[in-house]
Amino acid sequence: ANKTDTTSISNTTNTKCTFNVEVLDTDSAFASSTFTVPSGKGGKYYVFGSTQFDSGINDGKFNVAFIYINGSIQSISTKVDGIFDLSAGDTVELYCRQNNGSALNLRGESGEKTTYFGGYKISS
Repeated sequence: ANKTDTTSISNTTNTKCTFNVEVLDTDSAFASSTFTVPSGKGGKYYVFGSTQFDSGINDGKFNVAFIYINGSIQSISTKVDGIFDLSAGDTVELYCRQNNGSALNLRGESGEKTTYFGGYKISS
């Protein structure tokens, strides 16, 4: 999934990212911000995401992305990814956080796909 719109992200607040474009969803398991593992589809999944803001982050400040599984942080970086054992009903979400001093817009573009979230099953 990716964004073609922008979302205002408050300073120093973990914020769930929303996406308005689904690129591929063979099981209809993704809805705007949350992937829910379908019944009978548990296994190892590779999950990835990236966030970018529409203005620069000042020196000494940060922009990070988080992969949350069932409401708990699993991975933190500017671009996140990982392999996770997921079971039916588990939820996976992408969050972001910035501390530039005031709200910034989470960037979305139709061409560059600068803010994105995805994953795929790699084994049972």
